[in-house]
Amino acid sequence: MKDQTEGIKKKLVEAIRSEVDALEESGLTRTKIAEKADVRLSFMSNFMRANEDGMNGLAIPKLIQMASGLDLKIELKVLKKDSSGS
Repeated sequence: MKDQTEGIKKKLVEAIRSEVDALEESGLTRTKIAEKADVRLSFMSNFMRANEDGMNGLAIPKLIQMASGLDLKIELKVLKKDSSGS
């Protein structure tokens, strides 16, 4: 279960960072991006600088909130494991 949670978190972080990079390249300031993502500027700056260990404290709902604020569409696919366990 923990691996799945970490995988979801990692994908959300990658998508958010990619979108923030794209918005910065388009000329939007990090302050405006933080407002759009509904987070404080200091949080956004730390988020963009943090390594994988720094992401451990982030909650998935917070990441979903940020992604939503950045107009990212999130889709979750849940599949049942087959009888072989994979």
